[in-house]
Amino acid sequence: MIGKTLSDQLVETFGSEDFLSELQAAVAIWKKEGVDPNTQEVVYKLAEFDKLLESVDKSYLKADGMIAFANQWVADSAEELNVSNQQIAFLNKAITTMFNSLDQGFLIVDSAGIITQFASRAAKNFIGLDPVGQHISDIFKITEDNRESFLEWYSMVFEEVIHFDNIIALGPKEFVTSDENQKIEVAWKPIRSHETEKIEQLIIIFNDVSEKYAAEASLKRQKVFTEMVIKYINGKANFVRMIQMTRETAELMKAWEFSEEYGKASLDYLTRELHTLKGGLNTLSMDEMGTKIHDYEGDIKLSQERGASFRETEKMVRALGHDLIEGLNKFLEKYKRVFKFDGDSNSIKEVPTNNIYKFSEKLLRGGMTDLLRAYVKEIVEVPALSLFAPIESNVFTKSLQLGKNIELQVKDPKEIRVIPEFYMTLFEQMTHIFNNMVDHGIELPDQRVILKKSPVGIITVSVDIIEATNLLQFVINDDGKGIDPSEIRTKLGKAGVDHAAESDEQVIYHIFDQGFTTRDSVSETSGRGVGMSAFFSALKEMNGSLNLTSVVGRGTTFEITIPYIRDLDSEMIEKNIKA
Repeated sequence: MIGKTLSDQLVETFGSEDFLSELQAAVAIWKKEGVDPNTQEVVYKLAEFDKLLESVDKSYLKADGMIAFANQWVADSAEELNVSNQQIAFLNKAITTMFNSLDQGFLIVDSAGIITQFASRAAKNFIGLDPVGQHISDIFKITEDNRESFLEWYSMVFEEVIHFDNIIALGPKEFVTSDENQKIEVAWKPIRSHETEKIEQLIIIFNDVSEKYAAEASLKRQKVFTEMVIKYINGKANFVRMIQMTRETAELMKAWEFSEEYGKASLDYLTRELHTLKGGLNTLSMDEMGTKIHDYEGDIKLSQERGASFRETEKMVRALGHDLIEGLNKFLEKYKRVFKFDGDSNSIKEVPTNNIYKFSEKLLRGGMTDLLRAYVKEIVEVPALSLFAPIESNVFTKSLQLGKNIELQVKDPKEIRVIPEFYMTLFEQMTHIFNNMVDHGIELPDQRVILKKSPVGIITVSVDIIEATNLLQFVINDDGKGIDPSEIRTKLGKAGVDHAAESDEQVIYHIFDQGFTTRDSVSETSGRGVGMSAFFSALKEMNGSLNLTSVVGRGTTFEITIPYIRDLDSEMIEKNIKA
């Protein structure tokens, strides 16, 4: 008996369910009655046809079994796949739930910069929208000016031209939200191919560190306050002088008058005074007042950019003067327990500068020049190194604020002494050189490591006397990125300044031009284009000279030479005596 599959096939082909039986009966008749000799061989072959059918039947049965097995395997596999899909769906849901429950935000972005289907709830909240399908440069609000360099950096991340940790350090580290008080740090992690180990995608992690920043800001304020108290204890006269300068500047602003002839020059002078005052306040860690002056600079500059008339500016400056007086009084009231200017008794007797110079005047009038010279050496003169103490503190504070690690090294092997009043104005302006080195010159630690530099930036100052010419020399050097002549030329070109005939060594001196800056934005330490000009003016007033050299990628050197004066004359004495 043949199987059903073959039986059905025979019925379909020959129209009979008993085809095999009919065939066998026909062959028996042919054999019995005889057949034509020409067809006899065919008859004998047909007699064996049932064996062929049995073989075909076995093949059908085997195929049916294999099909049945395959069908069962498919069914089982489908069931397993369904179970696996359910498990994967459950795991995906669990992972998504886990990520959504975290305060951190997560995004996955591909090599083209497109954010994939995964974005956690926290990430969406930080960004303010569903970022899936958008380009990462749009999410980080990269400006058109910076887009090309950002895309180049992003491409280099996947190419891994340099180590991932080094190249990723050059990317965005913060994400700016609409909430000014919210601080979001950004971390980048690679997703690599199992086969090639190449980066295929990036995970971007957003971490809300607002509370951490608030705590650090509080600690920083406490640190600045502590520094201010220590500086006050070590140099009360500096604070008295700075507060006096603040009052004088405020009075100048309150009475500032418009002049057709000297209007702009007068405003430029006021701007320089404010910039210098801010540097002095910040040097003594009086940051609250320094920030106020910084805001005034911005207000004045903005009024000029908007085309305000000098009459309008006059009203604004006067109002700012009144505000400065009020701010100073509040500052002194707030810290009245610190600034006790009525005097405390201690082991060190404080003598007003006025008294020192009055006594000098008596010695000079009495013709006691030898005694005056000895008096100047022992009482009036101070170590030249002491003039750098406020600057050193300022470098430390500002580098801390900018996340930089900078060491200031001052060298004076000859232990030179100077009359401080003669050099005070220059040193107040010299602060701008150090501010620019901290802000512009010295790179961030991770950038310095990439450039194969020590993460600690070094600023060195050497003090010397040129005996032959009786000149005092200060050499200030940093190991930062240097001054790029091409950047200077670009800025000069935009300002319409002809510099084509100047060499690279000459063109860098334009950093001392009034209003010149390479910064596109203003920081607390630089960017106004005022400070370096103020320093250069003060240097010229002292009949000093300057030699500036810089090597891109290696650093900048300022060689400052000024007269070395050790004898008091009547003019200097009278200048320092207040009625």
